[in-house]
Amino acid sequence: MFIKALDKKLKLIKKPHLKLYEGFGNATHCTLMGHALTQSASPREIYKNGFFHNTLALLKTFMIKTMPDALIKVKWQGKIMETNAAADGFFIINLPNEQPPEPGDYTVEVELRSKTDGKLLDTAVSHIVIPQANQFAFIFPISTIHF
Repeated sequence: MFIKALDKKLKLIKKPHLKLYEGFGNATHCTLMGHALTQSASPREIYKNGFFHNTLALLKTFMIKTMPDALIKVKWQGKIMETNAAADGFFIINLPNEQPPEPGDYTVEVELRSKTDGKLLDTAVSHIVIPQANQFAFIFPISTIHF
């Protein structure tokens, strides 16, 4: 009873789910990354600049539980690709392009399945960005050095 109340107060997601990152690609292949998790904190809705609030948010990042060796299925260009998550729940899947896609933003359906019986545990949608082909690229520094 106390544990469930604490989980509700901390806004923990306590079921198998996917955390996907935005993918990227070019004319020959695309890459998609993510994590398979059994427990994680809900995204923050309100950002406050207080010691207690930020300390609690930091502690929630250590309450993540991963799902090792999870089965991941990705639907891309009419084909289904499979991979397994690593021991830390992280996965990277390279998706070959049958036809070179036009530059733009594409949606990808991802499924999390049980390793033992193949039961569907979660579905999620991610995006793959294919940039325009350019002759030049600009790399902006994250931090600026002041003299």
